[in-house]
Amino acid sequence: MRLYIANRVNGPHCPLYDFHETVASGIWWDTQARVEAACELIAREGISVRQPFTGNDQTCTDFRIEPRLHGGYVISCEVPM
Repeated sequence: MRLYIANRVNGPHCPLYDFHETVASGIWWDTQARVEAACELIAREGISVRQPFTGNDQTCTDFRIEPRLHGGYVISCEVPM
């Protein structure tokens, strides 16, 4: 499922992320250069999510930069469900 990164905080061992389903809810950057740098960092760090029923960690993939309707850019990725 493609979701938008809505929040990033430093957790005790690694960054923690929240996701939302809409572009409007995503964290946004005002310039292409800033969002590209953020996307590169996030993709390099990687994001793993724990599956609720199996307890297995799976990695998010296919990070994309997308424009917002009223300017700026957000990052989306495929989140395993």
